[in-house]
Amino acid sequence: MFCNKCGSQLPEGASFCTACGARQNSSTESTPTTALEPVESNELTSPQTYQSGYTLPEEPPAKPKKKRIALKIILALVLVLVLGAGVTVLGYYTFLPAKTTLTIAQYATVRDSYDTIDKQLTQFREKVLDPFYQDTIKTQTEIALSLDDEFLSVLLGNDNSTIGIVKDALKNASISFGSAVDAKNKKQIINFGVKYMQNPLLTVNAYVDGKKFGLSVPELSRKTIVGDLSNLDNLANLLPSVDEEALEMFENMDPWFGSRIYDDIKIDRAALKKVMQDFSKTIVDSIDPSNMSIKRGRTTDLFGEEIKCQEITIKLNQKAQKKLVANVLSMAKDSQEFYNLTIGNILKLVDILSENPLYKDMLDMVDLEDLLSKSNYKAMLNGLKSNLDETMFPEKVTAKVYIKGLDIVKYEITLAEDDEEILLTLEQVNEGLSHKTRVTLSQEDNFSGEFSIIKDYDASSDICDFDVKFSFTDYYASFDMSLSSKEELQGKNEVKHDVNASIIVNEDYSDDSSSVEITAKINGTKTRNGKKQVTESSYKGNLSVALPEKLVYYYSAPESVSIGFSVDTQNTYGQKVEIPKADETLDLATATEDDFEELGEEIYEQISPLIFMLQGF
Repeated sequence: MFCNKCGSQLPEGASFCTACGARQNSSTESTPTTALEPVESNELTSPQTYQSGYTLPEEPPAKPKKKRIALKIILALVLVLVLGAGVTVLGYYTFLPAKTTLTIAQYATVRDSYDTIDKQLTQFREKVLDPFYQDTIKTQTEIALSLDDEFLSVLLGNDNSTIGIVKDALKNASISFGSAVDAKNKKQIINFGVKYMQNPLLTVNAYVDGKKFGLSVPELSRKTIVGDLSNLDNLANLLPSVDEEALEMFENMDPWFGSRIYDDIKIDRAALKKVMQDFSKTIVDSIDPSNMSIKRGRTTDLFGEEIKCQEITIKLNQKAQKKLVANVLSMAKDSQEFYNLTIGNILKLVDILSENPLYKDMLDMVDLEDLLSKSNYKAMLNGLKSNLDETMFPEKVTAKVYIKGLDIVKYEITLAEDDEEILLTLEQVNEGLSHKTRVTLSQEDNFSGEFSIIKDYDASSDICDFDVKFSFTDYYASFDMSLSSKEELQGKNEVKHDVNASIIVNEDYSDDSSSVEITAKINGTKTRNGKKQVTESSYKGNLSVALPEKLVYYYSAPESVSIGFSVDTQNTYGQKVEIPKADETLDLATATEDDFEELGEEIYEQISPLIFMLQGF
């Protein structure tokens, strides 16, 4: 054994070193740690195993895995984004200056407004235009009328017996109108008739097939007048009182120019969005930050509800107003998108209408194509811009912009001139296909006006409620108009529909006053197919008129009169439109004067009993 202190060799079992006297531990290994040597073996030896008394760790510490590093990076980025968004929102509401706040809000508002317009245009095209121009629609409508005694007394006097006869006749009479349209193949059938006790009294049938047409009145003649629009001037032989030159204007008329408009005139959505953004940016960029201030934590009235918002106040003198208008004119002049959307589409419409001589002569007198050319358009806007003068503008304009969240929901613009102020207010809220808009205009006690549209659309059931109101009041008169439409889904395919409308006019002068009130109430139901297209509808309504007091007084007229009505409609989609074949025809291209005389005699023979009956009636 060896000393565990000095390493001297000692007898086995010695308790003390004979060289240094150090006490020995009986458990000390006989081989000192300073004499480590690898153990030799013919077998492969693990690199962790060495000579007796020393063993290395089984494996070195593992390196951090890449997945854990990536996870930490992702978590750090998320934390930065969350904190960054919080700081941005906090800054928007707390720290950002007025112009920066307005720029952000104006961008968000224009984006939301465009989304609403885009969805409305798409819905209108899919629900109205495409079914008419891409599919076929057959519609048959029947209308019945009823008049109250007061209305009949105005028309017929106070003859009670005559009034009774007319009322009974109206109960059994109805008016029918039908149409079958295949615009894609340029075919349309039209019929109009008057029925009495469900029997045709007088019916007019017509069709258009390309530029060919047909016209018949079965109760008056067995013949159908047929021809081409180029033969219209021959109708002067049948109707001598009609000016032949007037008929010639219709010879080259295209009865399907509506299809051309549908095909050729489009609203470029990307251009529309860019124009809206450019106009908005131009307006905001034109305002000097020194003319703006911001107040946070404000409240204002929005459609009758108090909301919390930010309030930005903008004050513009005449010089600042001129600068803003000049910049907007420059933007409109240089924007190809704006020109294409407005003037470009007008010129396309002029080209389509000009193919008809009836419109071409009128349009040539104005020469719109030259007037609205790009060069003239730019010259006109340059002229407007160069003629701007500060004195043209109000002395002072103060605009207050109310921002809720990121959206501008209200503008209040005050125009001051010679100690008189005009206040213009615009309120707006957009949410998908639902929106609210209200515009008010007032000048102290001189006048006030309001226009509002509120639309509430439910996409899941495809039903819509909307209200439209317009009113104007000044010293001497007031005008109020309202229209309300409410829909309610009943069952899977039936919609209850109520419509109320009114117009009220009041005149109040110092020595005279009068008022007129017209109201309409319509109630009905609509049945829809799987595509939510209306296949049947049935409505009943009443139109009443409250007459002016002076008319009632001077002419002993009733205070009010009313007309009752019912309207029943059936629609069929996708059926082929077949032009009817006539048994006997009178072709305008080959008909002689004798043919027209024979037709006239036939009509007179049939109409004489009808005239006699009406005279007795």
